Amino acid sequence: MQRGKAVLGAAALALMVGCTGGPQQTSSTPEVEDRPVPGTEPTEAAGGSGTEGMGTTGTLADAGGVEGSPLAAIGADGEELTRVIYFDFDSSEVHPDDRVVVEAHAQYLVRNAGVEVVLEGHADERGSREYNVALGEQRANGVRDMLRLLGVADQQVRTVSYGEELPAAIGHEEESWSRNRRVEFAYARR
Repeated sequence: MQRGKAVLGAAALALMVGCTGGPQQTSSTPEVEDRPVPGTEPTEAAGGSGTEGMGTTGTLADAGGVEGSPLAAIGADGEELTRVIYFDFDSSEVHPDDRVVVEAHAQYLVRNAGVEVVLEGHADERGSREYNVALGEQRANGVRDMLRLLGVADQQVRTVSYGEELPAAIGHEEESWSRNRRVEFAYARR
């Protein structure tokens, strides 16, 4: 009887320790190159000449958005806002290049109090399902916190984590994984 209680207690302790720390990077984690996500480079027709200054931000087309939608977020200059930002492996830190995107969404939301955004957090397939849901949640919550600091009302922002369940790219290599580590901005009227 004592042995059964000891095993149960050890299992409960291991579960609590595993759940409290959140996602952590281990020394066996592969290094990930910080580079633009494939397919997001500007074309020469769009005035770009390559990948300089691209950061890791996706475009509205990458997010599957509907161009011309009345719910499409429009920036101060009349351009549609980028609706996807990408993250490094095992990270929920918003890239400095993508902070400009979050600031533009914050400005749009502050000017349009009747609009709500759902921040959809995603992860690549590596790691357990539970881990990836937690990581997607951390990513979405990090963007939400940035929006709040920039003056967006709490009732305008919701978060959801899909973990690895809704991949943007199917594949088992870095190119696909890098497109799946993301937060998407999904707009709706309240």
